[in-house]
Amino acid sequence: RDNDNPPEIISKASHEQFDKSVNEGTYPMPELWLWHIPGSRFGQADWHHYTDDGFAIASGYVDKGKEHIAKGLSEYNGELLTSHGMPKTHIRRDSNDKSIITHHITREISPLPASAAANKLTSFELLNKKEGEQVAIPDSKKEFLKQVGMSDADINQIESSVKDKATRADEAGLEHKEE
Repeated sequence: RDNDNPPEIISKASHEQFDKSVNEGTYPMPELWLWHIPGSRFGQADWHHYTDDGFAIASGYVDKGKEHIAKGLSEYNGELLTSHGMPKTHIRRDSNDKSIITHHITREISPLPASAAANKLTSFELLNKKEGEQVAIPDSKKEFLKQVGMSDADINQIESSVKDKATRADEAGLEHKEE
């Protein structure tokens, strides 16, 4: 459960349905906004995955001309976590427990100060990939992922997917970021 008032939780079924739908193209990939502020878009997810261990993860790109925002976020003096914006019209709740979300669509993902994040288990990272450099999850983060229950196979799958996207980004001349 998150720290909202009242505390809410998105069901596994809702996460799985969103992941399936966004990857099939039924819903668009989430945009990247600043702290849920309309008009603050600075990027777009192009990859989304929901792990067997209960983590929704995404990666994507910073829009051309918005690199200064990525730079500002990389220099931010505090911890950044993430939140995802879900239009209320696309949220359905369990009939017996209204704090359980049984269907959602994530329209946008927002980095925001840790103090404002409802879910303290999130993270936001920018990869400043240089030409020829391999994209990989840092060892410190791999250790964290293992401690919270992800297997080596899950981590390898994430790295493989991110590396594939990064290769395509290099070929397209796009700057890459991960969240």
